[in-house]
Amino acid sequence: MGGNVYRLSFGSGGTATWNITQIASLGCNAPSICTDAVANRKFGFAPSVVTADSITYYIMLGSGEREKPVSYYAAAHSVTNYFFAIKDKPADSSWLTSQFAACGGYLICKASLTFIAADDQSPASVSDKGWYLGLAAGEQVVTSALTIFGTVSFSTHQPADRVGHACSAHLGRSWVYNISYTNAEPLNSSRSDNVAGNGFPPSPVGGRLSLDDGSVVNFCMGCSSKGGFAPAERTAPSGGRSFKSRLYWYIGK
Repeated sequence: MGGNVYRLSFGSGGTATWNITQIASLGCNAPSICTDAVANRKFGFAPSVVTADSITYYIMLGSGEREKPVSYYAAAHSVTNYFFAIKDKPADSSWLTSQFAACGGYLICKASLTFIAADDQSPASVSDKGWYLGLAAGEQVVTSALTIFGTVSFSTHQPADRVGHACSAHLGRSWVYNISYTNAEPLNSSRSDNVAGNGFPPSPVGGRLSLDDGSVVNFCMGCSSKGGFAPAERTAPSGGRSFKSRLYWYIGK
C-alpha cells in the first residue's frame, strides 16, 4: 500500500456504520512526493497494536520488501527503511487534523515522528505522535512485530553484496530486535543481535504454556538470536496489552 496506514472502525449498526480512515503516509519522506514513479517503502506484515489505557494506541510495524531481498533489485534496495511506532487516538477528533501544517493532510507523516538513529542506544524523548528507528544501509524489516511485557520484537535482513563467479551462496545478515515500544530503548545493552544462521528469520510468536507440573511459563519464539526465550514481566516501562478482536460475518443465500 505504498507505506500508508489505515484505521478500520466497525460500528454496531451493520456495514453502513463501518468506515476507513488513513492515519499515516510513510512511504516517502513526505506525502507530497509519493507517486507511482517513486520507489515507496512497503509494509508487508501485520503490525503490533497495544494500548495501556484504551485511549492511545501504539501501531508498530517496519518497512521492507521480503519478496525482493537482494541488492540485485535496485529499486527495492534503494529504499531507506525504518521501524515505526505510530500513536493513534481514535476518539480525539483533532489528533490527525493537527498534522495538516506538517504533513499537508489530515494524517501522520515522518515529520510528525521523532527520528531515532540506529547507533543511538539511549532512551529517546519522543513526539506525541510516535517515533521511527533508523536501520543500516540496505537493511529491511522482514517479519511482523510482537509486543510482550512492553518489549516489541521483530527481525530484519541485510543482503550481502554480490560477488562475481562466487561458488557459494551468501544469505546476508539477519538481526532480531528487542526494544521498548514507548521509546525504542534496548532491552539489553544493544537493540539487536545477529540471528544464528542468518537468512530469513520467522515472525515472532509468543504465549504461555502450562507444564505437566502445573507451572506456567512465558515463551517467545523468534525473539532472540538463538530462536526463542522466556520473557519476564517487567515493571518499567509499563507493559501494553495486546489490542485485537475478531469480527465475524456470514453470507446469506
